[in-house]
Amino acid sequence: MGQRDSTETSSPRSAFVRDVVVFVSRAEDLPGEWIAHCLTLDIVAQGDSIRNAIRAVAESVMFAIKWDLDENLDPFEVRDRAPVEYWKKLGEYQQRPGVPLDAIADESCIEAAMAHFRIAIGKPVEDEDDRPSLPPAWQIAYPLSDRPSAHC
Repeated sequence: MGQRDSTETSSPRSAFVRDVVVFVSRAEDLPGEWIAHCLTLDIVAQGDSIRNAIRAVAESVMFAIKWDLDENLDPFEVRDRAPVEYWKKLGEYQQRPGVPLDAIADESCIEAAMAHFRIAIGKPVEDEDDRPSLPPAWQIAYPLSDRPSAHC
């Protein structure tokens, strides 16, 4: 079973706010693709850019939350967090200096990135217009350490 934050409790249909952490890295077996892993809910998506991968995982997270709420389940209770090795990998990057994702125009200069979303659910999800929304993320890039700074 995944790790849980015991300080956050709520019924699936009550209002709540949760933070979601996404780690983005290059796809090892798909050149030019990025993998976005929502570590909080262990949901993975891919995209042809960092931003597209983040968008794809955000959509997947929203779909999963809507599905769970429609089934009267709390997604933060029924879904496990990502395995600890993925959290450790993110922690290793967080020990390095990061820069705002928008500060690096050339994605070839980025080794990995992380995004932080705040999800707010205020009422039962009854129709498509009531889907939980993800605001713009706080996003950090971890530049490649072996690239000359003039290029990146």
